[in-house]
Amino acid sequence: MQSDDLVWKLINNGHCSYKMTARTTKFCRNEYNLTGLCNRASCPLANSKFATVLEEAGTMMLCIKEVERVHTPKDTWLKIPLSKNYAIALKQIDDHLEHWDSFVIHKCKQRLTRLTQVLIRMRKLAVKVQPKLVRVNKKRDRRDARREEKALRAAVVERAIEKELLARLHQNVYPNSEEILNASPSMFNKVLDDTETKPDELDAQLAADEERDMEEASGNAEREREELTVDEKTVVREFIEDLDLDFSFLQDVEDVPYAPAAASSSAKGTTNSTDFFKAVQDAKKKRPADDEANNKRPRKKPARSKAKAAKHRELELERETEPARASRASRRN
Repeated sequence: MQSDDLVWKLINNGHCSYKMTARTTKFCRNEYNLTGLCNRASCPLANSKFATVLEEAGTMMLCIKEVERVHTPKDTWLKIPLSKNYAIALKQIDDHLEHWDSFVIHKCKQRLTRLTQVLIRMRKLAVKVQPKLVRVNKKRDRRDARREEKALRAAVVERAIEKELLARLHQNVYPNSEEILNASPSMFNKVLDDTETKPDELDAQLAADEERDMEEASGNAEREREELTVDEKTVVREFIEDLDLDFSFLQDVEDVPYAPAAASSSAKGTTNSTDFFKAVQDAKKKRPADDEANNKRPRKKPARSKAKAAKHRELELERETEPARASRASRRN
């Protein structure tokens, strides 16, 4: 047996799954609630005879609950579709709820009005294009920007290479088509046609190139000859002093005794160098006292600066040994 007062007493004072308590009032989250407030008149659980209006897929539905169908949960709610015309829908509510409570009829009409306004606004928003908010991925944006920069630099380089190849093609740098790597065949054929129509210009250019090469070769040969002549003129001959030479034997030559007739007999002839050195050695052996005296007095150093400055000198000494022997014999006597 259905007892609405008992159900409301339990729901109001106890626990209800649809009840939501706020600071000032209580709300109900049940979809069949008329006003959305938790009270005795609006609760669909505590009323055996109840009616409300719902929206399903853009169509208004009048839902009616009666005591005769409460015992069968599948058939508890009777759903009646309402017309899309607002006036006709109001008339349908009045016809189906003719003998119902005025509170229920009034709240059903209010819900119909509010849901109709919501549907009209939904249709307008569907027609109007709404901006879509999307999360910004900064990492992806930076990656795309770097890729665009690299692609732009690559495109600039490719265009520069293409321009350079075309310029070389116009200058006849590539005589054969196999050497062309980045040029279209049509463009290559066009340039070849242009060169074939002007054979005189090509011959003149080839002749000019040959003359220029010959002039460069002759100029290089003359330049090499000039460099050789300049090198021969600037050659400086230097004589290096031999530090191992010993000129001390000249002092011994000065000590050799001369006969009075040496000057007169100097014109007779010259002797060999070996005789001269023998005479010097004999003089050293026979005059030891003179050697000691010579060691006491300072010897003259050879003038190395003059020998260094002189380029080439030949020293030739000529002495006769016979007068020297005569003088030694007179001394012995």
